[in-house]
Amino acid sequence: MHQVAAWLRRTGNVTAARRWYMRVIATGHADQAPAAMINLGVLEHGQGDLVEARQWWERAIATGHADAAARARRELRDLERREGDRRRAEHFGRYGWQAYADPQLMKPGSTRPDSGQPAADEDEPSPQ
Repeated sequence: MHQVAAWLRRTGNVTAARRWYMRVIATGHADQAPAAMINLGVLEHGQGDLVEARQWWERAIATGHADAAARARRELRDLERREGDRRRAEHFGRYGWQAYADPQLMKPGSTRPDSGQPAADEDEPSPQ
């Protein structure tokens, strides 16, 4: 069943692939179910549903399967890194040249010297 789901995903039949991965997960197979959770997370990530992807990877980790948990942790770590990169890029896009000239401008609570307006949003984490 897992191979069918993987083939359907590769051929672009996302709905059928999702259904087959769910069937594999429902079997509770010690090796195949965690692998299907990871692959379902990859599928959801590819569809842009990061919340679902994260949930499937967390479920794979929770199974305690050594290989699956390790891969799911890598997927989550990569997702978090990409999300952090995206947030920093948006922030630099907003304050680009000023942040380059004065890195202090990237810190919450700082103000722009040319306007007195806040340079970094208070609710955004400052880039590391």
